Amino acid sequence: MNGDPVEQPVLTPQEKLVLELMAGLVDGRRYTMAEVAGRLNISEDELVTVLLSAKRKLSEPGG
Repeated sequence: MNGDPVEQPVLTPQEKLVLELMAGLVDGRRYTMAEVAGRLNISEDELVTVLLSAKRKLSEPGG
């Protein structure tokens, strides 16, 4: 390791919340796509777009 800071992907607050809710990191309960979409007042199709964006940011170097 060269001591340089590792660049972390920057998730939007919405992406972060979606991942936390679906992984059970908020209150220990894993929420379904329908529940998360309802909580955020978006369609399930929009939720999929948010999930894909977060996945891309987390899996590609440099986000």
